[in-house]
Amino acid sequence: DLTLFLLGASFLLLETKSVTEMSLLFGSTWQVNVLVFAAILTLIFIANLFILRKGPFDKTRIFFALFITIAISYAVPTQSLLGLPLMGQWIAGALITAVPLFFAGMLFSQIFATRQEPTTSLGYNLMGAICGGLLEYSSMALGTKNLYLLALVLYILAFLVHGQGKGIN
Repeated sequence: DLTLFLLGASFLLLETKSVTEMSLLFGSTWQVNVLVFAAILTLIFIANLFILRKGPFDKTRIFFALFITIAISYAVPTQSLLGLPLMGQWIAGALITAVPLFFAGMLFSQIFATRQEPTTSLGYNLMGAICGGLLEYSSMALGTKNLYLLALVLYILAFLVHGQGKGIN
């Protein structure tokens, strides 16, 4: 299940980038990490609830919303948030890092729900996450900010693979 493999790899890159960016803003403490992971898990939960109550949605639109939010996150320099008051830094930082994860969660839940063999598909997704974990090391050569671009490429590949295999909607 190449689509879920690619979704897993790209999600882990976005998650890593979120933790890194928030650590750059607020320091690498246990409190910051707990807040970031709690925010990520909450957003995934909300995305799943949103799909259950309001969905299904057009996956093409969700993919493009994901592409746009990743591009915005890439374009906004982390240091530009430092001029904001502390609460503004938290809100803006959370939005910049977390909104792409919300759309990724929406995509995962809709695509995963259509799988005939969910355990196999989840296995592919977890293998993709492991691959994404390995790709994190590319940040040493490319820079941390460019993890967004790498995740974007993987999401575009997932979009193309999903569109070929099953029809995008």
